[in-house]
Amino acid sequence: MKATFMIISLMSFFISFAQDSNSHFSYTESTTASPAIIWKLWTNTDLWPSWDSGLKKASLEGPFKIGAKGRITPDKGPKTTFLIRELSENSRYKLEFKIPLGKLLLERRLKVENEKTYFTHEIQFTGPFKKVMGGKRYKKMLPKVMRQLKELAEKESL
Repeated sequence: MKATFMIISLMSFFISFAQDSNSHFSYTESTTASPAIIWKLWTNTDLWPSWDSGLKKASLEGPFKIGAKGRITPDKGPKTTFLIRELSENSRYKLEFKIPLGKLLLERRLKVENEKTYFTHEIQFTGPFKKVMGGKRYKKMLPKVMRQLKELAEKESL
């Protein structure tokens, strides 16, 4: 059991550094909260600002499904729209945000192992300005955002 936990911990460590640049990066956190709670927090856009300190507001036009469009207001910068590109219910989804001359792709994934829920946010900036579109700031704030999501999920599971 301890060996399995160590292997998972090491895998999470290496996964979080696998895309270690300011234009493509990810972070994985674990929690005792159920995957259903994480999924609920991830798919209710009205709740995003409660755990993502980089957002003032988020909204979605209609149900959370492929092709649905939404809008976010970041704490810094202009409002932007997003599109749900991919969705595997209760497992993962990918959002596409328009940025000047490119895109910001956000993928969120869930995995359960050894009675723990592992959740990952992967962010990728594309286009000619991908290195200057704020990736460094998002990369720096991502661990805090993930901890806030973990704390909220664990409070909801009590």
